[in-house]
Amino acid sequence: MGGQVILHHPNGNASVSCFSETIGRQQVTLLHTIPSLLIILGDYLSTIKNKNSLKTLRCVLSEGEPLMASIVRKILSFVNEHCRFYNCYGYTECTGTAVQYIDEGNSNDADFLPIGRPLSRAHIYLLDEYRQPVIPGVQTGEIFIGGSGLFYGYYGCNELTPRVLCNLNDAFFYKTGDLGWLNTRIKQLEFKEHQYDQVKLRNQFMEIQEIQRVLMKIVADCVVIKEKHKNTDYFIAYVQTTHTIEYLRHHCLTFLPLYMTPYIFIIVDTLPVDQNGKINQQNLPISDFFYLPTFPSEVKLPRTEMEQRVHKIWHQVLSYVGSNLSISTSFFSLRDDPKSFISLFNLYSINFNHNLRITTFIEQPTIAEHARLLMENTTLEARCDRSHSIDIKEGELSFRLHVS
Repeated sequence: MGGQVILHHPNGNASVSCFSETIGRQQVTLLHTIPSLLIILGDYLSTIKNKNSLKTLRCVLSEGEPLMASIVRKILSFVNEHCRFYNCYGYTECTGTAVQYIDEGNSNDADFLPIGRPLSRAHIYLLDEYRQPVIPGVQTGEIFIGGSGLFYGYYGCNELTPRVLCNLNDAFFYKTGDLGWLNTRIKQLEFKEHQYDQVKLRNQFMEIQEIQRVLMKIVADCVVIKEKHKNTDYFIAYVQTTHTIEYLRHHCLTFLPLYMTPYIFIIVDTLPVDQNGKINQQNLPISDFFYLPTFPSEVKLPRTEMEQRVHKIWHQVLSYVGSNLSISTSFFSLRDDPKSFISLFNLYSINFNHNLRITTFIEQPTIAEHARLLMENTTLEARCDRSHSIDIKEGELSFRLHVS
């Protein structure tokens, strides 16, 4: 059977209102996305009157991040009763999905959905540190993926390929670095954690050592760790330095992208070490996720009705921020994860009728600037109402690509 692929305009997925309306208007039947977007989509549909935009879906596939059972339950309340939910697991090195779980309502007692069973083309091993099979239902093991679709190596990175591609029983397997566990009760594979010093953001693994190398150029000593908060991984930097937090953040942003810059910087007199001279992470100060990185010395309060409305919306997204939130403060000095800014943008879409793109708000990231932009554009027709089929060369709005 043939199908029709619906492609949004650039940054189209950032507007969840446009995203959900496109699904309903184009009668999309299969949605392949990530849990982060499903969370935002579920929260958005909970706040609007028309909750039928997902009723045409027959399949929802989630991949790229661990999938919480609560997300599935929320999305299932907005789709038709025949829609099936798939939790997929795989890597680009294995040509995408290698393991798949079909939710049939038997995971209500679990926090996260299993990743399921291997597809017919894939072979999965759970091995210990000596590359021996673990005991099913008792031990966790590293997930190795083999079978058809396995890559031959990294182009131009010959030194990296042997680190992840290994020979097991005369066949090549991809060493994922993920720990898995076979749940013998439901006979499904479960993802536990990624065991190396990496954080997965935007479906890419990033090395903590790279962040530490950047910081060590200006500090006496440092250690960067990953911590999970509300199902999201963050970088926390502990540093020995005389520099201010503002200077440390600016230095990191000079050499690293925003999503690799530590979310919290904690300045310490000395880093705790164990009897072997290695940093003892167990004795590091507790990180505070409600810590505010920077505030301007002069707090400027809202002056107009629009600034007051935007100020109130910021408080909904940044619920931990006190009354001293200045209209001249950059959003990214308070919160630097993309999901929070997308949530802010979606609240603008719910509360105001505007045709602005999310990139416009990113480039002008203060309350005062957002209020001015919204004041100038609230009378214009929303952008997503203009979505239609166009030639692929135009690239501006949504277009449809027919495949068979």
